[in-house]
Formats: sequence, C-alpha cells, structure tokens
Amino acid sequence: MFKITSSLVFGILATSLIACSTPTNQPTGESGQSDVSTSADSLLPGHAELAGVCSLAIADYIDMVFQKDKTRFDTLFLGQQFDFVSLELPDTIRGVQIRLLKAEEIERNKTVYGPASPFINFIGFWEQGTVDFVFVAFYPGFAHQFDAYLGYTYRPETKQFELTQSRIEVLVRNKEGKADHFAVYENGRHTGNKPVEGDKK
Repeated sequence: MFKITSSLVFGILATSLIACSTPTNQPTGESGQSDVSTSADSLLPGHAELAGVCSLAIADYIDMVFQKDKTRFDTLFLGQQFDFVSLELPDTIRGVQIRLLKAEEIERNKTVYGPASPFINFIGFWEQGTVDFVFVAFYPGFAHQFDAYLGYTYRPETKQFELTQSRIEVLVRNKEGKADHFAVYENGRHTGNKPVEGDKK
C-alpha cells in the first residue's frame, strides 16, 4: 500500500500530493477509454511505476470533470513534496499544465486558483490489486469546491487496471455561505446528495 502524506501549513487538509503527465489534449479516445497505459506493472514499487499510476488517474480526473460540466483546465496546481525530487515528471497531462508548488509557493499563488486552474490535494492508496485516488479541489484561494474519487481494479485476464469507481462530490453552500451538503455526480449525472460531516466552513 502506498500513502504519501504531508500537512499543509495552512491547515487545509493533511494529504498526499502526487503529480505526473500524459501528452494528449483530448478528454478521451474514440473508444471512451483513457489513452494512458494501465499496465499492472505500473503498480510495482518504484518511482517510475508510481508516476505511471498517477498519470492514469490524473488523465481520468481531467476527463471526468470535463464530462460533468465541460470544464477545461489550463493548469493543475499541486503541492511540491519531497517525493517529487526523485520522480521524473512531465510538464503536462492531456495538454494541461502541471505546476508543482513548494510549500512557500502555495500561499503566494492563491490569487490565481480558479475553476480552470485549481489547487489540488491529491491522495493515493494502493492495496492488493486495487488503487484509489482522491482529488480535493480548492478555489478561489483555499475555498473547498469539490472532491473526486477514482478507483481501479487489476484484471488478470487483460493485465490492465480498470476504472471501477468514478464520482465527484460538489460542495453546496447555503445562503450564509456555509457548507450545506455535497451534490454527488456519477458518469456526469447528478445521482443524489450527501451530508457534510464535521464542522461546516
């Protein structure tokens, strides 16, 4: 199981922040499948293999947000972690720029975070043939907007990882601006609501 974690200085969320990339600017191929390799080898321990799994997840994240509301990202801002130092990370995924920010740069760049350029907390978990990712988007500044969940399962017959979970939970606020509930979207369609747990901010 992998879990790369850190606590942001601003107390936004204790998370893992991982980034990697693919070269195409299209949301999906004609078949609707991601054009990123989903080889089982990409889950073997090691920096290159971890980068491959991240590439697939980020590419699918870009696709699912576009499917929900046609948002096209210009840039995804990710926190710079010590794990990135030894990873060879391309500059783009699906034609979207990936900016790895050091801790001191996160606050400095908060005025540019927006729908097309959110700050992302990216969390990953791997265990027994499955890998799960959570993307937490913030903008403007550090205002929490939505969470995306992607889960993959290894299929021995194809030696590929298949996307088996895909949903987005959009934070809905009341008239006072406080968190009221999450609107849940699956396959681009609203499927229900979910209560907000903990303090409402």
